[in-house]
Amino acid sequence: MLGEKTFIGSSGRVFPKSFKTSPLLRSWLSKLKNQDVKMITNHDWVGWEDNKLIFKTGIKRIIVDADITILALGGLSWPKLGSDGSWVKILEKDNIVVSKIHPANCGFFVKWSNIFKKRFAGFPLKAVELSFKNKKMKG
Repeated sequence: MLGEKTFIGSSGRVFPKSFKTSPLLRSWLSKLKNQDVKMITNHDWVGWEDNKLIFKTGIKRIIVDADITILALGGLSWPKLGSDGSWVKILEKDNIVVSKIHPANCGFFVKWSNIFKKRFAGFPLKAVELSFKNKKMKG
């Protein structure tokens, strides 16, 4: 569909063979543009007014009357780039239930033994249990 070869990983998820997502994004954006989808970037969504979307860019306020809206709002991880989670309060103000936001991934350091590193470096960790303080989680 998007012109990239894929494979199914052991987890059952689909991945691009190139392990690069940028070609998929470019292809997807091109398809959407060809279907007259209007993309608005560098605007902050601040809510609704009379069933219309309200955005701000700089000091300017913009009202958009759309038939369909897809909100891709991000999480909390990049406040400098706008991913600050401010959209949660907007939705909750309109009585829309939002699940608590949790991190999707993380990095960590482990002092693996040389034997372990030589044998398993570069392989995915599966069927592991991680623990931190008094919490444990299998994954």
